[in-house]
Amino acid sequence: MPAKYKFAKNEIEEMKAMHLDPKIKIDKICKKFRVSDDTVARAMRRYGVPMRVTVSTDVHYWDRSYRNNSPGNLVLLCPNHHREAYLGIITKDNFKEVKKKNLRGGPVVGC
Repeated sequence: MPAKYKFAKNEIEEMKAMHLDPKIKIDKICKKFRVSDDTVARAMRRYGVPMRVTVSTDVHYWDRSYRNNSPGNLVLLCPNHHREAYLGIITKDNFKEVKKKNLRGGPVVGC
C-alpha cells in the first residue's frame, strides 16, 4: 500500500468494523476515507481482515490464451484478485500460498 494511504489506528478499527458489516456498501467506506475500493481491499488484506463475499467473479486464463479452456488453465477470481493475476502479482505458482494468506476458503477457488 502506498505510503500516502497510511491510516491512524482508530481509522483502521473503524474501517474494519464498516467492512465487516454486510449492510454497509464498499462505496460508503471509500467516500468516508476518501480512497478507492482497491485501497480499502489492500488495507483490509494488510490488517488480516478477510474479503467480503462477492457475487461477481471473473475467469482468469493463466496462460492468457482465451482459446485454452482446459481446467488447469482456468481459475475463478473476484475482480480485485483477477486484476492482480492479470498484472502478475498473483501467479499460478504462488496462487495456493496467496489463497492461504488471504484467509479465503470456500468453493470459489480464488476468493
